[in-house]
Amino acid sequence: MPRKVKASKEVKLTKLQRLKKWSTVDHWIDLMVDIGLIAFDVLNSPILIVVRFFRYFMNNWVNGHIKRFLKWFAHKILRL
Repeated sequence: MPRKVKASKEVKLTKLQRLKKWSTVDHWIDLMVDIGLIAFDVLNSPILIVVRFFRYFMNNWVNGHIKRFLKWFAHKILRL
């Protein structure tokens, strides 16, 4: 005789309910360790700091030259 299987209803949880279900000590410890490792890797990697400074200053320098060229072109060549 075959058994009858009841269809289980899946209840959609709200964000707060999902957070409460997820919020355990193990999950929080894992989250803090992951954040700490990422922060440690980013802050202690000197090449990343150098690359960030280089990108920032190159971006300012390139943007400044492009703006200056466009202003010169508009005022001297196009006579606006």
